[in-house]
Amino acid sequence: MTETLPNGGRFAWWRSLEHFCVPGSSPESISRDLGRVEDHLRAQTTSYRKRPIVGRYDGNGWRIAYIAQKDELEDLRERRPAQADKYDAARAGGTRGNLDPIPPVDETSIVPVDLDEDDEPDADASPRLWMEIRRDTNSEGLGEFLFAAQYKDDDSTRPAFSRVWSVEPGDMILHYWKQAIRGVSVVANHPEEDAGGVYVELRDRILFREPITLDDLRIEIESIVDVYLDSRDDARFGQFPFQINFPGTGQQHLHGAAVTYFTAFPPGLVDAVPLLSAQFEMANLDLRGRDREESDPDIPLGNARRQADPLLRQAVEVHAEDTAIAMLKADGYTDIVPVGKPYDLRALRFNEEELHVEVKGSAQRVDSVILTPNWSVPAFVDTV
Repeated sequence: MTETLPNGGRFAWWRSLEHFCVPGSSPESISRDLGRVEDHLRAQTTSYRKRPIVGRYDGNGWRIAYIAQKDELEDLRERRPAQADKYDAARAGGTRGNLDPIPPVDETSIVPVDLDEDDEPDADASPRLWMEIRRDTNSEGLGEFLFAAQYKDDDSTRPAFSRVWSVEPGDMILHYWKQAIRGVSVVANHPEEDAGGVYVELRDRILFREPITLDDLRIEIESIVDVYLDSRDDARFGQFPFQINFPGTGQQHLHGAAVTYFTAFPPGLVDAVPLLSAQFEMANLDLRGRDREESDPDIPLGNARRQADPLLRQAVEVHAEDTAIAMLKADGYTDIVPVGKPYDLRALRFNEEELHVEVKGSAQRVDSVILTPNWSVPAFVDTV
């Protein structure tokens, strides 16, 4: 059967009605061309006892279109429209009726094959944000490079290998390690072949002050599921960054990061997690500031300049804050509390007004510091 949908429209197939009717379930493959989907379905199907399903996406979610019989695709909307509506309602989270039990997650949360991948590429199709997912035992070069081996033990190509090959200089990489998003870095160069895999150099690693833990992500499950469901029609995000059990139902649960090394990160997912959104925006501001510094090396000596190395900058900030606390204690303040925002320390001394302290540190000797607009109030500067 032949039918080609315009840009934005897609056909896809699922193993069975049970698979299709799981809210948010991923198809086996996807294409604008119905013929391609049917060819892939036939090549992958050995038994029609559980009949595969072909769905259609037209900008308003996946709807059931055909049931694959052994010799034809049965147009369910034409022959049994009321039944088709029931299956669509089940996929939307309604009753499953007489369907068999829900299939396991590893059959419904999968990476669909993009059958149009070899077509003329869209210049704007490459996502600009990705997530690297590290094993707990692997911290070597975190934020310094990406590396993905090409082949699995069975000689099949790893999906992460092709995704790493897709990155471009300037793309941003989130780093997930030990069940938390811990920071972000920037792609420095084009991917290169290296030792049976692909290697990408990174630059400007920024570690988040508050890593976004799995518990933080679970708190935002409703917003994350919304992004997951909205991205199901986009083959670029077929491999979602997180495993979600039973999305769109009362049993939905964020299990953890995806079982892969590298995946595209839907931009809407950043805004879905406020703790990530705030720190990601701060990282963007920091990176833009570094770019300006690199283009203007003649910053006057004697003024505080932002340290480009994130690890050194963090060490300087910690030392500066410890020094400030020691100074306050020596001056008689006994109740000193680290605040972070909108100032660094709050200090109290008996029968005196509360003192708000903004700490600025530098690895070099300076005679002035830069205060943001929030600090454009009367202030004194004490340097040590």
